[in-house]
Parts: sequence; structure tokens; C-alpha cells
Amino acid sequence: MSGSKITKQQVKRYMDFRKKHTQAEAAAKAGISERSARRIDHNQLQPKSSQPEL
Repeated sequence: MSGSKITKQQVKRYMDFRKKHTQAEAAAKAGISERSARRIDHNQLQPKSSQPEL
């Protein structure tokens, strides 16, 4: 999973699973790492980089 971008769908799935499961279980079910799950829980996701305007 290293280096893969996390999609909005994965974040949503993680948040849904997190309501009833542990962080590790929810992360596995959403297809993300536990570290990414911690970042989601602490609102530390990096914003998507946008194309610079010319």
C-alpha cells in the first residue's frame, strides 16, 4: 500500500467501518494502512495538489 493515493471512497468506507470496528480492522476493510487511518482520525491528510494556474 506504500505510496498509493487514498481515495475519497476509501476515506468514507474507513469512517463507516470505524463506527463499529477498531482502527486496525476498519483500515484493513477500507484497504488503507493503519498509519493512514491514524492520519484520517487526526485530520492530517495532505490536500490534493492542484495544477498551478498559468
